[in-house]
Amino acid sequence: MKKLSVKLNNRYRMIDGKPTIDLKLKTPHQLFDERDPAPFRERDLDDDAVRYIVSSYKELPSEKGATLSLYIANMASFEGNPDEIRRAIHTYFIYEAELKRRELRDTFKHGLISLVIGLSFLAICTWFSMTVNAEGHLFRSILKEWLMLMGWVATWKPISIFLYEWWPIRGAMHILRDLGQIEIQVYAPESMKAPEPRPAPAAPKSMPLTPVSLKIS
Repeated sequence: MKKLSVKLNNRYRMIDGKPTIDLKLKTPHQLFDERDPAPFRERDLDDDAVRYIVSSYKELPSEKGATLSLYIANMASFEGNPDEIRRAIHTYFIYEAELKRRELRDTFKHGLISLVIGLSFLAICTWFSMTVNAEGHLFRSILKEWLMLMGWVATWKPISIFLYEWWPIRGAMHILRDLGQIEIQVYAPESMKAPEPRPAPAAPKSMPLTPVSLKIS
């Protein structure tokens, strides 16, 4: 675990004790899906950008938090207004987290319906199996076992949902929620320039000397 932490620290820069996900772009529009006709703030992110951000966030230690740093060569129409980019990114991930929450709810709903159907079918198959007198008859023995097998197979889907299928959805939902609140830093070439040196203070002007005559008595 310690070796993994060292590798992650080497891969991701640390800013104020937090690992940062760096993303270099030519323009802010490169971050978003240009095929989406929605307004900029409601537009979907580019698929490649989403995969990179999500996969990078999964690698980071959850207890440290994270920062998303965007290095944009040309801010274009967003010059002086980087908050619009931050709001658009947060809005996208919050919306995707809500979709995952609905998917999780629908998964549990589907699991409950499947469970009722599966248990009902299992009860019917068990009842029919108990009515079959299989003693000394090969075909009846096969039928009895087949009915029980079919009944248990009908319960596999709800078992799969409640044991395996729900927790990946829940994990993805929590990651998207975290990304919907992640700290975002936007760096443009103007903001990355070194501060211009201050002019040296002017030397104080010398005071003119006034001759003083001394009278000696």
